[in-house]
Amino acid sequence: MSVTFIQNAETSKLISKPSFADFPDNAPIHAAFRLIELRKGTVSPPGAMARRVAFGVADTPEMAAQLSGFEAIERYALQYSADVEQACQSLFSSDGIVQELPLGALALGAPETNGTISSKGAAAGPTLADAALRAVYECLEHALDGAGDYSHVASPECLPDTLVSWLAKHLRTLEIHVQPFPEIGLLVRVMCSDFDGGRPCYGTAFAAELGQGALSAAGEAIVSWRNMVTLEHKGVTPQGMDADESRYFELYRGARGDRPISPHTVFDVETWSSPAPDLAHTLDFAAKVLGAPVAVFDMTAADIPLPVVKAVPITG
Repeated sequence: MSVTFIQNAETSKLISKPSFADFPDNAPIHAAFRLIELRKGTVSPPGAMARRVAFGVADTPEMAAQLSGFEAIERYALQYSADVEQACQSLFSSDGIVQELPLGALALGAPETNGTISSKGAAAGPTLADAALRAVYECLEHALDGAGDYSHVASPECLPDTLVSWLAKHLRTLEIHVQPFPEIGLLVRVMCSDFDGGRPCYGTAFAAELGQGALSAAGEAIVSWRNMVTLEHKGVTPQGMDADESRYFELYRGARGDRPISPHTVFDVETWSSPAPDLAHTLDFAAKVLGAPVAVFDMTAADIPLPVVKAVPITG
């Protein structure tokens, strides 16, 4: 994807320039975040900043800034706008039917939705078809992780040694859980914890290849750990958090009994065959997982025309 989209979005002040999280000790990981301008008619999110935030995690500041830029454009495009067509027709669907949904059922910050619409199932890409496959992967990640079924554990050897060594210096370790779906991809969950398993933080990804998925999920887990450290330092309690935030905060503090179970069967990387990207096949699989047809809608913003889509189950 071209960084020109990011430069234009910054120049137009639709997204902010990147800011960076503080990591100790010359960390081999960097996290960038950006604020996103509201579109006309968008209801602002709760919080002091009254703006949505995008993140990017990578091994260099430059790449973290770039990833946060693409996510910021994605989130900008996902916001409700009073200036666009209020009925959306699907680009692709698992059942081949052109589905139609009101914009308010898809967009962030639509009036009267009270924050019930999330960015789950959304993705950007160099083309609409590429973005659609990423969006369906995103759908699968959240649906399958919610079921909590991970059958295998993988060695951290699939991750950069510099990252694993840096965490060890800070008395933290990574555990990689995997659920393979042949011809579709891998659901990956990474737990970042103390050596005895205490203070766990989690990240997830759905990917065709283990190293790619594990690195993405590890980045989420490590950023979550640093956020938890900050919250703990400030004396924050779960009061005022949403259900997901509260659950992960309480898991980190050892205050819950529903901690995700670690599998014991070792994942054999050598026997895994990374599937070729196939949107139709992946859509069909997602429909079976979700128990409903899955449709992909074009959410691209005219003022930043990077392809952005959202995949959702069609219910009712």
